[in-house]
Amino acid sequence: VIYRPNMIHPLVAFSTTCVGYAVDFFDTTLGAPKPLPASDQIWPIKAVFNSLGVIGLLIFMVSFTLVLLDTPVFSALRSGEIVQPAPVQDSGAKAWYWVLLVIGAVFSGSSFLFCMNTVYSKTTNFFVQTGPLTIGTWAALCGVFAIFCSAVFYGAYGKKHGWSARRAGLYLNLEQLWKTIALAVIVIVVSFGLVFAAHYFFQVDYRMYVVAFKTFGADKVLIALRYLPFFLLFYVMNSISANCFNYNTIGGKNGNILIFAFFNALGAIFVVASQYIYFYTTGYQLYGLTEGQRIGPIWLFPCMVLLFVTPIMSRIIYKRTRNPYIAGLINAMFIVMISCSNTTTILGGGELIATTF
Repeated sequence: VIYRPNMIHPLVAFSTTCVGYAVDFFDTTLGAPKPLPASDQIWPIKAVFNSLGVIGLLIFMVSFTLVLLDTPVFSALRSGEIVQPAPVQDSGAKAWYWVLLVIGAVFSGSSFLFCMNTVYSKTTNFFVQTGPLTIGTWAALCGVFAIFCSAVFYGAYGKKHGWSARRAGLYLNLEQLWKTIALAVIVIVVSFGLVFAAHYFFQVDYRMYVVAFKTFGADKVLIALRYLPFFLLFYVMNSISANCFNYNTIGGKNGNILIFAFFNALGAIFVVASQYIYFYTTGYQLYGLTEGQRIGPIWLFPCMVLLFVTPIMSRIIYKRTRNPYIAGLINAMFIVMISCSNTTTILGGGELIATTF
């Protein structure tokens, strides 16, 4: 029997229909002393609580950061008052805001297609994981582009209209710098400590569909350090962009960051939507000539979620610190760690294996 579910590859692992097909297959080929109906499945209940764990861990990371700010060691990082949005009073500022968001989304989508076609399968003895290399290169390109856009904005508009890097929180003294790094590292260590504790005591981890926070071996930490600069370049700059350049009165109290988060994820959303709308319409993949094109949009499923969520996390922390680097460091270390612990590690013949497996 050949089972042909009418769904895309990422949904197969999260489908009661496909699980039922697997049960039917093993019942037919191997048999069972007390067979149960293929529809008798309880794993969706577990998935619901796993999803609550994902949400809870993200909330913990932000809350724990804010709690540490109240300790004597890290109190120097706390802002004296809640940081308020910059007022937008003229049409020029509004135009810059919307145009840069749109340009950023376009660059995000197009640069991912470039990485999908040119970086995939370029693994080496040093960069032994294809997924983090492709996503990391894409992230770094977006980070560099964000720096360029910010510089253009400052030179063409911001400098003439009172935008101040110091007032935005871009300057740190030496004490603030080392405490920023220490705080971020502590948050990451404790957060993943919860993941390991949950696995040790309850044999569970935190996962929501393709977003998974799981345990890992020590080797993954060393591998993640190789990719960390790529992710630091993006997530630190992304936090600066979200909070130092785009935290204003456009969209209102909550709408402003939701607008930014949407455009932050829009490039990834477009690639995924175009791939699968075309697939369901024609029966063919829009990007499907190479293995990299086929797997690339699948890698974007968790990216869509994380690119939307991380700016919101960074805004909450920034409003209480006027420091964009804390959330940037936390997000970068967190994302690179889950990226490197959820993918294939190639131990030899990197480019050949990645191209042909």
